[in-house]
Amino acid sequence: MRTWLRLLAPLAIVAVAVGACGGDDGGDTGEATLTATDNAFEPSTLSVSAGGTITLANEGEALHNLTIEEAGVDEDVEAGQSVSVTLPDDLEAGDYEMVCEYHASAG
Repeated sequence: MRTWLRLLAPLAIVAVAVGACGGDDGGDTGEATLTATDNAFEPSTLSVSAGGTITLANEGEALHNLTIEEAGVDEDVEAGQSVSVTLPDDLEAGDYEMVCEYHASAG
């Protein structure tokens, strides 16, 4: 279970990037929701600003996890529950892989 996080540049640039993309990734770059089902994250990419929050909602039947190594994120979430994580304010803009450590081998 893998997906990608795009950490966006400062807010002035982010507003232009989100407008150009049509906001398909959840709109507000300060918050995004990621849904875990059995062996998949939806959506497959997220865009969030540094200091923003990602909420992982586990709609699957098993324990899932959100790990973003470069951001120091490693949170478990039980089936039917959700957890929110705040990204570090000083995390540089770029692309980061998000995985469920329990299901990463499933792709």
